Amino acid sequence: MSALPDLMHLTGQLDYDPAKVGSKLVMKVNNARIYLMALCKNQSIPAHTVSDNAFLMALEGEAILTIGKNLYDLIPGVAIELPGGEPHAIKALSNFKMVIIR
Repeated sequence: MSALPDLMHLTGQLDYDPAKVGSKLVMKVNNARIYLMALCKNQSIPAHTVSDNAFLMALEGEAILTIGKNLYDLIPGVAIELPGGEPHAIKALSNFKMVIIR
């Protein structure tokens, strides 16, 4: 019988850094990678694309997500699929943490 896994407190695993957007690979599961990201208030991730779909879930704070020309308000507990090949960007309105699965 294998040991039970430990619980993870994701928001405590990555600190905010005013000098850069924080990113940490939390886990690999088969072909998927789970990342924790932290943005300080007013930090942003400029528009970019990825080849495959990704899943984003907001954990802490508030941010605006742009996908193409559409804007989405990200608050804790909100999740959205990021379509592959579609430009998307994020701007933190407050200190903001999220999980990305891709």
